[in-house]
Amino acid sequence: MVMCMEVIRSIIEQFPIASMLEAERIQTGHVNESYHVRTTEGEYLLQKINDALGPVTEDIYEVTEYVHARGILTQRIIMTRAGNLVHKENGSWRLSTWIPGRTLVSDPTLEEIASAATCVAKFHMVLADYPYTFRHIIPHFHDTAFILNRMREIDTAHTADQKYPSCHVVASAIFAIAARLPKLPALSPRAVHGDPKLANVIFNEKGEAIALVDLDAVGRYPLPMEIGDMLRSLCATKNQSGPMMFRADAWHAALDAYRRNAPFIKADETAAILDGFRLVTLELAARYLTDAYEESFFAFDGSRYQSAFEQNLERAQRLLGFLEDAERQL
Repeated sequence: MVMCMEVIRSIIEQFPIASMLEAERIQTGHVNESYHVRTTEGEYLLQKINDALGPVTEDIYEVTEYVHARGILTQRIIMTRAGNLVHKENGSWRLSTWIPGRTLVSDPTLEEIASAATCVAKFHMVLADYPYTFRHIIPHFHDTAFILNRMREIDTAHTADQKYPSCHVVASAIFAIAARLPKLPALSPRAVHGDPKLANVIFNEKGEAIALVDLDAVGRYPLPMEIGDMLRSLCATKNQSGPMMFRADAWHAALDAYRRNAPFIKADETAAILDGFRLVTLELAARYLTDAYEESFFAFDGSRYQSAFEQNLERAQRLLGFLEDAERQL
């Protein structure tokens, strides 16, 4: 439920910032309820945190302070007047600094793609030797076997559901692709962003990527999965009215830019990037398909879909088509 402005104002008053002028709901994003807050002295990001994320705010605070101290532009969490990272009132609320700029909603140019990959690489570079022990571990994050097994259980449990005929066709396709994909080699996890998609990259007016935002998945994960997730986003056409297609030119531009700016990456990590891309794309398709049944996790976009079922089923289908197109071209 979207909060009224009186509630938002009451929440803002718990933070040591100037008086609120207005708060605009941000429609993008699939997990948190977010608002662009303008005050008499500046702009901020206010988020009602999805309870499924757990206590990740402590980790976000530590990481953003660390990278900020090393010259990386990032959103920084503002503590409450009581000295807390989160304010509890009609849910859990987090306030962060606002980074002026824009996100890209249409197909980016190759220059913008290379710039985004460079931004991700520099973020990873700063964290290459990060000694921090993360407090919050997302259960089964990038655990492909678990994600697929859960989808199988959900699919099997809904054989009598009216959703089953449409969903089972997609589930069968996911299983067929998974059966022929190799497992990643055992690699030491690295401190990474966790969700380096295009929508989480802020660009300036010159088309240069200047910052990564939305660190709710920050943690230690295999680097090929992280890079694969970046490539999944950067190399997909953004047209919502047609099939999602793979851009081979974007793949090469992004990968070349990333490798130029990430000298820390090891040979075995580089060799596993393609499989990381395949696995992370299949994982996301499986998660969408699972939520097509359950309608409980991903935020619903009522402006484009009649139901969360329709939304998540379509997203799973589009990802499978994208992966098949990538396999043909790669």
